[in-house]
Parts: sequence; structure tokens; C-alpha cells
Amino acid sequence: MKQKLLSEKFTAMLNARGEDELNAEAMYRQLANIAQERGLFGFQGFCIKQAEEEREHYQEIVNLLNDYGVCFEYKVRPLKISKDMGLGELLLLAFQTESDLYMNYQALADNCINTDAKEYGVFNFAIHKVDEQRKSVGEWGDIIARYELNGDIYGFDNYLKHL
Repeated sequence: MKQKLLSEKFTAMLNARGEDELNAEAMYRQLANIAQERGLFGFQGFCIKQAEEEREHYQEIVNLLNDYGVCFEYKVRPLKISKDMGLGELLLLAFQTESDLYMNYQALADNCINTDAKEYGVFNFAIHKVDEQRKSVGEWGDIIARYELNGDIYGFDNYLKHL
């Protein structure tokens, strides 16, 4: 049996971030399903790409935990997205999800350096994720702004095909 090199506190925090990433992946897959049903194939493809990125982020956490001798534990949280939500609401949901991930990674980084049990390996990982999430939040903000300014939904959908 491997020796655990990570405190229970940081193990729990990283498990929670892994759950966030898996839940974000599930959300994007559901958004892709809704987009497909509405004939918004650009949005569908964009959401599928986002889901794959979230899966990769989850795997990075699993790999980090493994390096510390810890096995990731996932507690399923059901995802509730109404297919009756408007496109603007769906975009805001994605924006809020990315914003929450950003704040949660910031909290992880803060905890790594603001406690007696400093954990610089996890801190470096968290700072990298904060930077990634900042870019995602900005991207979703740009998408929402473009959606709000654009009266042509299919032009907007075509724009998303190229992201």
C-alpha cells in the first residue's frame, strides 16, 4: 500500500475540485444535447469540446492525487438542467460554473499557503488552474456579450463552430 503524502484536508479539497470538474463535464454534455435538439450545432460542438476539457482537468486532479498516494473518490451529485431554459440562461449557467471553478481553485491556493501545513505542490497546481479558469471565465463572458449583441442566433451559432 502506498504511503499518503497529503493531509486529509488537502485530499478533501482536491476531491471536491475533481467532483466540480466531473460535474462541469456532465453539464456541458447536457448543454450539447439541448443544443443539438434545437439545431444549434455550433453550440453543440463547442459544448462537447468544453466537456472534453473538463474531463482532462478531472484527470489532472486524479493524477496529482495519485502522485501523493491518494485515490480520488467521487460522490455523484445529480445535474438538473431544464431543456426549456433559454439560450441566454444556458450561457449564464456555463459562465457561473466556470466562475465557481475559478473561485474554488483560488480558495485551494489560498489554503495551501495560509495554513500551518503548507503544501507547495498543490499550490503550484492550484495557481495553474486559477489561470486556466480565469481564461475560461473571460471566454464565456465574451460569448455572452456576443450573444447579447447579436440578433442572428444562427450567426452566433456559426461563430461558436470556430472557437
